[in-house]
Amino acid sequence: MEEVTRAAQTLAKASGMDLVDAASAITTAMNQMGVEAKDASMIIDGLSTGAQKGSADIEYQKTAMEKSGAAAKMAGLSYKDLIASIETIAPSFASADVAGSSLKSTLIALETQTESKYKPSVVGINQALANLSAANLSAEEKVQIFGAANLTCATALLEN
Repeated sequence: MEEVTRAAQTLAKASGMDLVDAASAITTAMNQMGVEAKDASMIIDGLSTGAQKGSADIEYQKTAMEKSGAAAKMAGLSYKDLIASIETIAPSFASADVAGSSLKSTLIALETQTESKYKPSVVGINQALANLSAANLSAEEKVQIFGAANLTCATALLEN
C-alpha cells in the first residue's frame, strides 16, 4: 500500500490533480487490470505518458478504464495497451464514459467473433487490429463484426 501512496503523491504533484483523484486513477488501473501495488509507479508512468502524448487527461483515462477494463483484461490487453487504446479513441468521444463503454463493446466483439487472427487474446491487440486493417473490410463488414453502435470506436482503432 505504501507504493500506491507514493505513486499517488507523485502523480498528484506531476499532474496537478488532488491526491484523492490521483490515488483513484492508480487504483482503478490496478483493480481493472490486475496490477499489483508494487507496480504502481509503472501505472503512473503509463497514465502520465498517455496524458502528455494523447488527448485524454488522466481523469478521462480513469473513467474510460472503469468502463472497459474488465473487457480489456479478458481480451489480454496490458494496462499500457488499454491506455493506448483509450488515447487512440479519445478524439472521437467527448465523453470518457461513452468512450470506455464503446471500447468495452468493441473488445468483446473482437473476442467473440470466429476468426482467431482478429482476437486480441490470441494474437495481441496490435496484431488483431493490423489483421483487420489488412482485410480492407467494408463498412457493412465492420458493422457485422462490431455492431453499428461501435463503428466509431472500431474505426478509430483501425485507422490510428
